[in-house]
Amino acid sequence: MRWLCRAVLLACLTTPLWALPGDQDQPIQIEADRLQMDEVNRVSRYFGNVTIVQGSIQFEGDSIAVYFNQNDELDHLEIKGRPARFKQLNADGKPVSASARLLRYFEADARLELRGDALFRSEDDQIQSDSINLFTQNDAIEAGSPEGDSRVRMLIQPNKRTIDE
Repeated sequence: MRWLCRAVLLACLTTPLWALPGDQDQPIQIEADRLQMDEVNRVSRYFGNVTIVQGSIQFEGDSIAVYFNQNDELDHLEIKGRPARFKQLNADGKPVSASARLLRYFEADARLELRGDALFRSEDDQIQSDSINLFTQNDAIEAGSPEGDSRVRMLIQPNKRTIDE
């Protein structure tokens, strides 16, 4: 049981999404109404107004499940809520946030998946769709569905220019 507790605390947010350089070195704080740890299936589940914070990284949801692989390394996170939320400051100190009914973070391909009323914000710009995938290693984004049954809405603010007069 001790290894699983330690794995949760050490591996929960080991890969920063767009993190500030010091986020990964900060302690991880988890709050929930209830915790279930399943060593056989390598999953820890948190229920009831759950928050996970590490530096500027913050996940919030009604429930959060942390799945580990056979090597006791983070496989993926599942955050459910109405909505589930993610917030962080990027490497430039600018806010990045996401919300959806379901957030999944997959460690292997550094992908944040947003499903159901998905919204992604970077500063004043935003993308809305039923489905959004954020690939954090190469800053790529996919939105909408392959079937084309959901619309993608974007709001892009104009560049702020300085007038030299």
